[in-house]
Amino acid sequence: MTGQPQVSFDTDPGRYRHLRLEIDGEIAWIVLEVDEGAGIVPGYDLKLNSYDLGVDIELHDAVQRLRFEHPEVGAVVVTGAPGGVFCAGANIRMLARSDHSWKVNFCKFTNETRNAIEDATAHSGQTCLAAINGTAAGGGKTSPTCSPRAVRGCAVGWRRSGGWWTRWCRAAGSRRSCGCGAREAAARSRSVRPAGVEPVPLPPVRSEGYVYGTVAAEPGEHAVAIRVRGPEAGDEGWFLRMTRELDDMSKGGGIWVSPMEVEARLLQHESVGECAVVAYIDGDGLEKPVACVVPAAGRVVDARELIAFCRDGLASFKQPREVVVLEEPPKTATGKIQRGVARRLAADRLGKD
Repeated sequence: MTGQPQVSFDTDPGRYRHLRLEIDGEIAWIVLEVDEGAGIVPGYDLKLNSYDLGVDIELHDAVQRLRFEHPEVGAVVVTGAPGGVFCAGANIRMLARSDHSWKVNFCKFTNETRNAIEDATAHSGQTCLAAINGTAAGGGKTSPTCSPRAVRGCAVGWRRSGGWWTRWCRAAGSRRSCGCGAREAAARSRSVRPAGVEPVPLPPVRSEGYVYGTVAAEPGEHAVAIRVRGPEAGDEGWFLRMTRELDDMSKGGGIWVSPMEVEARLLQHESVGECAVVAYIDGDGLEKPVACVVPAAGRVVDARELIAFCRDGLASFKQPREVVVLEEPPKTATGKIQRGVARRLAADRLGKD
């Protein structure tokens, strides 16, 4: 999988393509109903309720919304839509055509989602149950839905899973309730959450015109410094806001780009004599690559042409967003490019701070 797009992790129930979120008093239902033709990138079908990163982004959002926006919910039931398949696991065709970095980030995010389920169960009193109402994938991890430590009760429906499911439940210390409906199991297993707790809304982290208020990234030559602004007196929402902004920064805008890789591509263009790739802060407060270019002798640099040239040879998130033409790059006495100076020059040209 090449030319990967940048991925947005912002979503809400009104935009879900693969899940239904239903709230019935103290019990919530997350129903997996995957849209086969709505993979996060083209090239494969999400058959048999299999999942990719796009499905997991919606699941993660649902888990967080139930935890913060619905303090009345004490049990969360994850199940498949009627049709005979609970979940076929991670989509095989997606994995087969993905490069290593995509697989690593996919697995990392799915693990973060399971950790969020475990944490909501352990610390927020929302017991999670898997209602297996159809065929489930083998191998010990059934779906993008639950991990052994998170699931306290398992309501197995009309089609029983194999022996691995028994072993999985035993490892979790969970119940395998074969004659028990999901609603009954949820009613038995639900936790009693503290009374009088107000819902905490989760608005979009990066709505139009949004600028991070608690975190900022300052990239250097070989490292990135992240600054966190502390809370002001009486700011009770600071911690949640800060963790959401930090999480968004590390995911949505945090695919760090190697300057040398982009520079190697730029130098293949006949109009480029020397170059340096640095970062600037865009309107959302995210770091994006900009190319500082010195034209080759007798050549004129066309910014659009150069960006298109990079687009043809690099993943989309690595291509420079802007091109700044310099008479000569700032260098040290030994001839090494001073990226910090180049970054300030680019910021001045682009009107960025």
